[in-house]
Amino acid sequence: MAEFTVGAAYTRSAGCGGGDEVSKPSPAAPAPSAGAAKPDAAPAASERKPPAPTASPDAAGEQPLVTEVEAMRPTVQALQYANASTKPDQICSNCLFYTAADGGRGKCPLFAQGVVAERGWCSSWSAKPSA
Repeated sequence: MAEFTVGAAYTRSAGCGGGDEVSKPSPAAPAPSAGAAKPDAAPAASERKPPAPTASPDAAGEQPLVTEVEAMRPTVQALQYANASTKPDQICSNCLFYTAADGGRGKCPLFAQGVVAERGWCSSWSAKPSA
């Protein structure tokens, strides 16, 4: 026997007997109380938290070093980054990629999260052009 829906309220069954049978819908589930929270509802505008501010290079001293950010571990290893350079003439602060901030730290575009130490080094070190 085939079943199809007529509107949202009734189900109609068509069979070989030549007649159509119409059944009424089953009673609906009780409506939730006015104070109940909807599980899929978005929070009200007054309950939403403002987005976290994006970090500027000026706030780099407050950010963790890239060696302290778990998500940066593969990049730190791939670039052989160290917070203290073993090459005195090659340090982050004289690298083309380094943007100085405060607290002896700065941003490097090679690392998406965290900051680098101004006396650090990595295998992508490139000298800043002479002025």
